[in-house]
Amino acid sequence: MSQQANANVSETSPPPSYRVKVYCLDTTGKWEDKGTGFCVYLEGGGNDPDEIFVRSEIDSTPLLSSIVHSDRSYQKQQDTLIVWTELDKEDLALSFQDAESCEEIWLRIHSKKGGDEKSGLDESLDDDNDDVDTSIHVNETLPAPKLTNLGKISRILTSATVLHEKDELANFILTDGYVNKLFPIFESCENSKKTKKLHKLYTIMKSIILLKDSSVIECLMADDKIMNVAGMLEYDTSTPRMKANHRQVLEKQSQMELVVPLDDVTTLSKMRQTFRLQYLKDVILAKYLDETLTSMLQSLILFNHIDIIGHIQYNSKFLTDLFDILKRSDVDSIQKTKAVQFVLQLCSISKSLQSGARVLLFRTLARYGLFDAIEIALSLDNDGMHKAGVGALSSIVDMDVALLRTHILDQQTSDELEDTDDKKKDLLECILHRFTTAKDSGLKFQYGDILKMLLETNTNPPPGALSTSKVLRKQIAGIDDILGVFYEKYAALLLRPIQNIENKPMKLDGPIELLEFDQEQAEVYNHLLDFLCFAIQQHGFRSKYFMLSSDCFPKVAQLYRSRQSWIKLSALRFFRTCVGLLDDFFNRHLIKHNIFESTIRVLLDTDGKANLLNSACLELLEFIRSENPKLLVTHLIERFGSVLDTVDYIPTCSLLRQQYDENQERSNTSTSLTLSDNYENG
Repeated sequence: MSQQANANVSETSPPPSYRVKVYCLDTTGKWEDKGTGFCVYLEGGGNDPDEIFVRSEIDSTPLLSSIVHSDRSYQKQQDTLIVWTELDKEDLALSFQDAESCEEIWLRIHSKKGGDEKSGLDESLDDDNDDVDTSIHVNETLPAPKLTNLGKISRILTSATVLHEKDELANFILTDGYVNKLFPIFESCENSKKTKKLHKLYTIMKSIILLKDSSVIECLMADDKIMNVAGMLEYDTSTPRMKANHRQVLEKQSQMELVVPLDDVTTLSKMRQTFRLQYLKDVILAKYLDETLTSMLQSLILFNHIDIIGHIQYNSKFLTDLFDILKRSDVDSIQKTKAVQFVLQLCSISKSLQSGARVLLFRTLARYGLFDAIEIALSLDNDGMHKAGVGALSSIVDMDVALLRTHILDQQTSDELEDTDDKKKDLLECILHRFTTAKDSGLKFQYGDILKMLLETNTNPPPGALSTSKVLRKQIAGIDDILGVFYEKYAALLLRPIQNIENKPMKLDGPIELLEFDQEQAEVYNHLLDFLCFAIQQHGFRSKYFMLSSDCFPKVAQLYRSRQSWIKLSALRFFRTCVGLLDDFFNRHLIKHNIFESTIRVLLDTDGKANLLNSACLELLEFIRSENPKLLVTHLIERFGSVLDTVDYIPTCSLLRQQYDENQERSNTSTSLTLSDNYENG
């Protein structure tokens, strides 16, 4: 904290303080909550600058100390927010508890800026002894709009490059209601099809937005202005022979009704404004955006999202009516789909919230039936719904995996109490079905990650790791129960994709019948094998029993007959994972199913070429040699030693035989000693 702050805080009559939240824009473009505290505006004495100071409400430690600079752009948003950028390019925001507090600090900031700017100007005039008035006379700069002076207005707006000029123009546009004066001219030009004038109006409106003043942008997004604003922006000068249809899009969106009525006018207005801001950012101004304007629009959208979610998650009547739609039999599928879309959209916009707020939202929605909505999304024949559903699931398990586990276990209890003759798929079955059948590779990857996080048993963070959202999701609840349910009822579903593979011989020599399948099926096999590697490493005796009771090993070995080398590598990685556990259970299972014969055939087929498949095979043999699991060393040499001896372009196989000889020698020595001891004792 600065010396000025210390001096002012220690005064007997401290300045008024206001409760605020401090936000900082992180490197990913998300606003990070730095804490809640009390804000005071500290006036500097003499040549000392003014300062905004925030002290934590918890332990009184400083949360923020920011000097008020006259050349810094401060923006007021939505009556309760003040946003600015520090000299080190750090974006900061203060969210006040009420509009009056925000207005008080806002007036103090602008009073200081105004005084500094005037003082600086007077000094400049005195030093230069120049009678020229260099200040911006806004009333002269922006004349009342007419058909005859649109070009002049456009030039004035586009030539404003200095921050002070832009602020002056923005303030004048707001206080004078300048935008409203442009609308009659636009309507007249459009009715009379004066294309050149319409192009000038487009430039004027675009330039007003590019002043990058949040209050101006909020004004333009208002219900009584948006259609005329969008109409002016349809006549893009870069495409003079074409006219966009922005008004049609916005009109269609404004006519859409919520699936359940919402009685809060402010929240409804924020929903409409958010769509307009998003459309402005992603469509209308996409090619003109810079970092500052993008950050401003994202901030406006973010704070709208916070307000919308904050209202909805505490509106029990709205949530009850919304989720009742999913449960009622008299509601048609279209309405149910709209309800599901709304729920999933809530989950999607929550990504910009802090982790604690997201967890609270998910838990609130889960009480009403969040997972029922996700089940419906995954069961529909609609790619968009699948993506939204798996996106919501990914967010939930990333933040609070115990919530999903609890729901799955609750479903098991419900299923036991219900008649199972006409039972629909539960959520875990839906996830597994989509994991093994989804056509989109990205979706397969997401489903695989969800399953891994759901069934993950390693809950200890690395030494010295901080408690983050990643640790939060690993706070395991009922992991033994969920694993028991998975292996008892669902694990067999995973092997369905490889069950239909016909077993064909794969000898060390002779022809091999190729296994044919398309790219989509190949990706299914790849993701499946990746998950099986995870299960073997994580699930101990359960995965052992699962492997023992299924024909997983011989079916995976059949993938060696594939044309694609990367599928052969996936199969080899699976067996390498089994060997890497150094568990005699798996070793015996590998020997029983003669896995190494097909593996060595894969090595021989590489012809000693230095490729990934050849290296992976040799690495497996080298691991067996170095770790010396005697069952495998003996099996490889006694069964395939003569073939491995031909692999002489690398010493791995000869060293493997040497390891076998040493094992035999030690075994013979040990046997001799035992017999000698028995003879002497006998």
